[in-house]
Amino acid sequence: MKTRAVGFTISAVLAASSFGQTPAGQTPQATQDRVFHLTHVTTVQEFQEVANVVRTITEVRDASSDNAQMALTVRGTAEQIGLAEWLVKQLDQPAGVTSNPASLEYKGLSEADAQGHTTLDGVARIFYFAHMATVQEFQEAVNAIRTVTETRRMFTYNDGRAMVVRGTPAQIAMTAWLVPQLDQADPAKPSSTAGEYNVGADDVMRVFYLANTQTVQDFQEIANATRTTIEIRRMFTVNTPRAVLIRSTSDQMAMAQWLLGELDKPAGGPPSPASGEYRVPGAADDLMRVFYIPSAKSVQDFQQIANAVRTATAIRRVFTNNARHAVAVRGTVNQLALAETLIHDLSR
Repeated sequence: MKTRAVGFTISAVLAASSFGQTPAGQTPQATQDRVFHLTHVTTVQEFQEVANVVRTITEVRDASSDNAQMALTVRGTAEQIGLAEWLVKQLDQPAGVTSNPASLEYKGLSEADAQGHTTLDGVARIFYFAHMATVQEFQEAVNAIRTVTETRRMFTYNDGRAMVVRGTPAQIAMTAWLVPQLDQADPAKPSSTAGEYNVGADDVMRVFYLANTQTVQDFQEIANATRTTIEIRRMFTVNTPRAVLIRSTSDQMAMAQWLLGELDKPAGGPPSPASGEYRVPGAADDLMRVFYIPSAKSVQDFQQIANAVRTATAIRRVFTNNARHAVAVRGTVNQLALAETLIHDLSR
């Protein structure tokens, strides 16, 4: 996909003439004005997208836009103006030309650490998605990355499929790993073999592709069954490439890999009556299992059997996938044994 970004000219620079509001105990920083005239945008929507990226990534309090003139006026500190100028320069590329990857990172930004002290390790970076065919797909991927990396400042320019991120070095590194994982030329045959990304102590990320889900509903049913059965808090989906992005503990990731593998099988095939059992690490009496009910003549029949199992066994975590007539169950040894007996009796 060709990337068309935004051109600009700097039409006015006013000398530093005022001071912005500064927290008590800190030295006020001189502010200055800069006006950017965008010359390559073709619609007001594109202009506003770029203006919003500059405004929000730099966190300027005083900015205004003139749609008729395609002009963005920014008032801020030297750091904010420098970042704004860098952002526009990076987006100022002719159609079909991508910026030099080495120039896509801006370092040394002021950030507040966990104790509220100002540091200079903040980073801004621009990522381009080359294989996102639709804006919806692009936005789904960005939202998943924003949430799983817990990055507050992440904004998009849809026309160029550009994602601009400002965060800590750790957040930028996570994002840099995730983008090629999600931006695949052929999601049916993912080229990445990166495996897991180790975020920290017992904190890992991974992207799974579900190759056998034919519809979004089928894909979402499997993802939801996995999320709720394992109780994963940070799990997100991108519908078009059928991608599941997970950030969890190592034990939860191993459970997810097993369960997704059991559920992502061709629909309508001849599944075995039940999968193998998965014993949850660190628990003496906590198992997962997937049961298939191929004899169910309709989705309604299948759901009735699943509900009967849920009620009779008092298993809290029973989840279904209609396309495969599969029931994912997590419970004790006795509960799973009772579920197996019920499914056998009700499926005859």
